[in-house]
Amino acid sequence: MKTIDLGEKESAVMASPTKSKEPCVWYPSLHFTDNGQDGKSSFDDEDIGKVLTVTAEIKLTGINSRTDTPKGKKFEYNFEVQKLHLEGSDAEMLKTRQTDRAKKRGMA
Repeated sequence: MKTIDLGEKESAVMASPTKSKEPCVWYPSLHFTDNGQDGKSSFDDEDIGKVLTVTAEIKLTGINSRTDTPKGKKFEYNFEVQKLHLEGSDAEMLKTRQTDRAKKRGMA
């Protein structure tokens, strides 16, 4: 399996007016909506900032090239994310949360 690190160092165009010693690494974002579990979010506030290991099923929907960048030609790829599969402890965490919520529902 090939792994591609999508991180990019900030360029002068992306950099903020305040100077920092090390340029930040920028990563593309992924946004999705789901129905949650029993009216509650699939994730909790304490999950924010955690790095999750997933396998994604994605469909390539477009390729563009840009030549207006300071470092020469760059390629941009558009994907449709069709499924995310959580792995290992991340999947266990969500499964445990589902089980706990089901137990609470049964107790009510």
